[in-house]
This record gives sequence, structure tokens and C-alpha cells, in this order.
Amino acid sequence: MPVQKGREFLLKIGDGEVSEAFTALAGVTSSNLAIGNTSIDVTIPDGTTPGNVLVQEMLSGKRAFTASGSGRFVPGAPATELYTAANLAAGPLWNFQIVVPGLGSFTGNFHIDNLQFAGEMEGEATFEIALSSSGAITFAAV
Repeated sequence: MPVQKGREFLLKIGDGEVSEAFTALAGVTSSNLAIGNTSIDVTIPDGTTPGNVLVQEMLSGKRAFTASGSGRFVPGAPATELYTAANLAAGPLWNFQIVVPGLGSFTGNFHIDNLQFAGEMEGEATFEIALSSSGAITFAAV
């Protein structure tokens, strides 16, 4: 498999419509997706031979997807949609899609943990975003 281009790692925001369309957040220069799995320890000693070696047994616990991105702020519809989603009175939940080149896309409802805008007087405006999954995430392989 050829090496994948980092610029093809995309954070996309949904438009909120019934037949949802996703648009890439423009200006993203750095992206990250982390998939975390917690476990539940269900190890119990053997009741008939409690002195035997314990063998650890684990069950699947909570799965969490977190994503983040940062880059140059580019005004337009996706940026406005992002700002609107972060300021919802009902809570900052919105549908996002994260595209990992050569692997596939992860789509679902995410909580906007942090949205930050910054700018230097002589530099360009930038933004940072941090997301956490809020429900089941679907995966579609490429």
C-alpha cells in the first residue's frame, strides 16, 4: 500500500439535514483520531482450588472515539456550521465524519469539547477543535 497523504485525513461536518451531506472543514493542517477501549475486570478465583493461579478475564467496556484538528481559519459555510453547532442551546452535539486515508470513514454524533479561535496581529487566524463521540460510530471501509 502506498504511503497516505496527511492532507487527505479530513474532519467533515454534517449539514444537519435529513439526507446528511458532509463538508470538509477548510484549513485543517493537523488532525487526529483516537479510538479508546476500556475493559471490565471479571476475574474471580476458582472456588474449588482458590490457591491456583488466577487467570485474568476481561469484558469489553466503553468504547470512545476522540478527534481533534487545528489549522488556519477559513471563513465560509463549514466554519459557520461549526460555530453554530458549538453554540447550540440544547448542547454542542453534531454529526461529524472523520476520513482516514487508506482505511475508511468514521461517522456519528460527536460532542464538541472545545472550539477555539486565535490570531496574531501580524499572522493568520487559526482554530482548534476537540470532539468526543456521543453514541455509536459507524465505519465504512474504502
